[in-house]
Amino acid sequence: GWTGSASLSRLTSTNRNLLGEAEQNRTGGRRDLVALDLGRSFATGALSHRLTVAAEWSRERFTAADTIYGGFTDQRRRRSQSALTAEWRGETGPLVATLAARRDRFSDFADATTLRAGALVRLGEGWQVAGSLGEGIGQPTFFDLYGFFPGSFVGNPALKPERSRGGEVSIRRTAGKWRGAVTYFRQNLRDEIVERFDPVTFVATAVNAGARSRREGVELEAGFSPSPLLNLTAFYAFLDATEPAGRELRRPRHSGAIVADGASGRWSYGASLAYTGARLDRDFDLFPSRLVRLSSDWLANARVGYRVSGALELFGRVANALDNEAQDVVGYRREGRTIYGGIRAR
Repeated sequence: GWTGSASLSRLTSTNRNLLGEAEQNRTGGRRDLVALDLGRSFATGALSHRLTVAAEWSRERFTAADTIYGGFTDQRRRRSQSALTAEWRGETGPLVATLAARRDRFSDFADATTLRAGALVRLGEGWQVAGSLGEGIGQPTFFDLYGFFPGSFVGNPALKPERSRGGEVSIRRTAGKWRGAVTYFRQNLRDEIVERFDPVTFVATAVNAGARSRREGVELEAGFSPSPLLNLTAFYAFLDATEPAGRELRRPRHSGAIVADGASGRWSYGASLAYTGARLDRDFDLFPSRLVRLSSDWLANARVGYRVSGALELFGRVANALDNEAQDVVGYRREGRTIYGGIRAR
């Protein structure tokens, strides 16, 4: 009844910003992660139990260097985090329930404990009702803490992590080749990290907002799977996201996607078409900065794979297949059509 796993990963990233052929600045980062988990299944009468304990440790390093400010933005930072999670899952008859607690220890912030609980009830004839409540935290970025441009953005080492609390309830049904779900969700966020601009000094910094922001909405999902050759899924979401100053920036009220995938023999394939509705953003190239409207847009992706052997697969992928020049953030155009190809070994 015992199971366990261990994993080790390292992610390294570098970035150079150029103006024409002249380098302006560069940044780099590295994240090491070690994760362990151990679980055991057992039963007491008609109730089946699953207990899981997981531990994580991560370390992040960040560097920045410039050539246009005489090295004023140069910095080397590091931080670490460890976490311990315990989860119980129980099942009896039509009921499945979960309860979990997580303790995070930070090198740069106060430690935090978060809880999560959920339940699912099978009503028969393919109907299910599910609900969950949970808490979460989010660390500030290195830029939030230490800044970047000394004359325009200054870091705030006193920032606290963001904290959220929310829940959702959904009703689902599967009937033969068809499936569908309707979900209502709501979340409150406190200590949100926002940017504050001083019109006197023309310097911005990151601060924890004093008031809470709110997000709630409805998600719809429908699917059709006639055979392994084709699996269709459609999503739609309505989101009402507000903060003390008004509507949350860069949060579309309407979004959705259509996804198709399947497999035939050695071949696997898939495609998606995602829609992002209009949303607001703030243009800081103007003074005073003003709200602008980012128009709705579509994003198409596709992939195909061929299994050469049991452990080897050739694959190809196209991102932004329509070469849409939309902006997710004002002034920053989305990456154009990009084609990837490679070999994957399992």
